Amino acid sequence: MDISRQNIVDSLKTTLTEQLSIALVDEFISLKRAFQLGQFSPTELSGGRFGEVLVRMFEYLMSGTYTPIGQQLKYTETTINRFENDGSQDEFFRFFAAKLCRVIMGVRNKRNVAHLAKNIDPNYQDALLITQSSTWILCELIRVYAKMDINDASMLIKSLSYQHVPIIENIEGFIKILDTSLGYRDKTLLILYSKYPQWVQDRDLQKWTGYSNSSRYKTDFLEPLSKEALTHREGSSSKLTSKGMIYVEKNIPLEFNWN
Repeated sequence: MDISRQNIVDSLKTTLTEQLSIALVDEFISLKRAFQLGQFSPTELSGGRFGEVLVRMFEYLMSGTYTPIGQQLKYTETTINRFENDGSQDEFFRFFAAKLCRVIMGVRNKRNVAHLAKNIDPNYQDALLITQSSTWILCELIRVYAKMDINDASMLIKSLSYQHVPIIENIEGFIKILDTSLGYRDKTLLILYSKYPQWVQDRDLQKWTGYSNSSRYKTDFLEPLSKEALTHREGSSSKLTSKGMIYVEKNIPLEFNWN
């Protein structure tokens, strides 16, 4: 299975429109990355926008039309209530998604995420709530409307935060790293980051990093990275660890400077 942002969009767009699918996935990626980097207020703000796209999806599922993106939503609570009570929709999804949508939008609208807290800053637990709620919603959207196997859906959701890496381009299956200043160690970690949670075979890592000697690539890079617990190796494949994810996000610029 191809695990990518585009794969998620493609799996949803037939039922939920391409524009809404792209908007929802992009807000999800934005809030997940912000949370992983400890940026809790931006997580909540992206969560609010995620909720606004979800309301438009409710509109579309009920009527076949939706409020254009960029135009202010009207009667948001009425739309959520209508969807929650629409017996033609999937019972489990409409019951929980409507409630979670209220929560996600309520955090942004009523918890003053852009202002300093008077006592204990609630931003961490609020951001955590939004992250977990939006993950559940997107996974359910895939399960209900893309009719995808739940295990595939789970893998897709886990991979979403790590897929859109601007300094990597996928050219017909070949992973091309656009920042030529990176060394082989960082290239290896970056590729594994972009592929998470998949295992990647040694031969593919060697090919994509451009290292010429397979045995030396294994002894000089793959085995040391596993010993440092930045990756985990089984047989001839590697997978990034949570320690490796943190290393990549702190030490490798994921945006590419075109100047």
